[in-house]
Amino acid sequence: MLGSRRSEAFLRICNKKIEQARSDGLYLAVSIECKDWIRIEAEFKHRLAKEIGKLIALMETDDIYPRLLSCVLDWWSLVKNRGK
Repeated sequence: MLGSRRSEAFLRICNKKIEQARSDGLYLAVSIECKDWIRIEAEFKHRLAKEIGKLIALMETDDIYPRLLSCVLDWWSLVKNRGK
């Protein structure tokens, strides 16, 4: 997790493969077959949420996912530091 739950921006990165690989996992068979299964959740609140809402409202397309991803990437750099 990155950030505080009280902050305007909070990022969760979950390893669903490990979570579902338990014997009681609802998608156990899927987890066995997949190489990687990661879920990324970005939570924006207050001022940031309003700004993102305005950006989405002005879009001329129904495909909001690329714009939402760019909001996440603009806030957090998800690039692995190499050599450090």
